[in-house]
Amino acid sequence: QMINVFTGTVGSCPQDNNPVSEQLQTVLSKMMKNSDNNRTQAVTAFFGENNINNFAQAQGMSDTLLQHRIGCAADALANPNHLTLQDAGELYEKVATGLLPTQRQNFYNLMLNSYTQFPPMGNLSLTTVMNQESADVGLSAAQLTAFKAALVIAFKTGSYQPNSDH
Repeated sequence: QMINVFTGTVGSCPQDNNPVSEQLQTVLSKMMKNSDNNRTQAVTAFFGENNINNFAQAQGMSDTLLQHRIGCAADALANPNHLTLQDAGELYEKVATGLLPTQRQNFYNLMLNSYTQFPPMGNLSLTTVMNQESADVGLSAAQLTAFKAALVIAFKTGSYQPNSDH
């Protein structure tokens, strides 16, 4: 399915100009893997902010609220979005246990999903932590290799720091 993406920006703030048409799957991938604010805005416009908020509430995500355009500092400061760790956990648990059954793998594939890509924790990578912990509990090299081979991670990193964007 094709959707409209406006590619104009002021700083990191998406503007409603320079439209292009892209496949929804491509837009979702760029939104999740690249943290692309224009694609996030395209998804918000496509599904509707109220529909997204209503969906979150219907899933028990009672502390979640989308109310500003991602990447726009003035909007972020005036009307901050809300997503708690508990609500994110609620969403991920529901996806893992049956919400969106035909799209679950796609949901995971749209995120980074390798422990080698996992963001560093201070000076430690997830690989370093796994190596240290496996030694602490006495895993053999073969057991650690098997654990890493069986490990599946889906995550979306990100940060948000308002600047002088509109």
